[in-house]
Amino acid sequence: MLANGCRRLLDEGKLEGREWIHVLGISPPVPQVIYTAIQRGLRKALNSKITVSLDSSSPIQIASVAAQLVNLNEQTTNIKDWVISATPIPENLATARKEVDVSLPSYLPHSKMLDWSDVIYDTDVYADTRRDGLSYPLLENMNMYMFHLNGMNACNAVFNGKGKVPQILADAVGMIEEYFSAENAKDFEISKLEKTLAALKQKKTGIEDEFAARK
Repeated sequence: MLANGCRRLLDEGKLEGREWIHVLGISPPVPQVIYTAIQRGLRKALNSKITVSLDSSSPIQIASVAAQLVNLNEQTTNIKDWVISATPIPENLATARKEVDVSLPSYLPHSKMLDWSDVIYDTDVYADTRRDGLSYPLLENMNMYMFHLNGMNACNAVFNGKGKVPQILADAVGMIEEYFSAENAKDFEISKLEKTLAALKQKKTGIEDEFAARK
């Protein structure tokens, strides 16, 4: 568990003067909230600007392997609404020919310059695919933006009161903040925090799980 490991490093003085902790293979909104809580706890304890960052290949795989666009989360008090979901792109002849509405979702900044016909462009009736070499990085970029947007919205909801927050997530963040502010980690009921974080992990049902299982 990252919180436990970071607290141990903190107590051993191994984070003094450190600037950055990076975590691989993690990117959905809930982990972004959890790791932001850890970062806030470390910054307070160290009186520094230490950064906890994270990444994964999921935005790229959802684009290139699944040919899907990541959805905007409707973050409610139900933790299942906080997972990453995606919708298949409209790769069809009507889209390529602009015979239907080809607008990108308005929450994508790409929509001010592009539409679906820029990604799905081949109008040949017998084409094997309606995309080309540029289509893939365009869709990957859109998905990377959506992961960032969903994560920022999640953090704004939890830490800035700009949205609804599931109670289990609020409890986890509160315990993390308490854990790093406790004078002695041994006096903190770490088992309670571990059980809460384990329960959060078990509630994941989003598309990112499909790709995480392949790593």
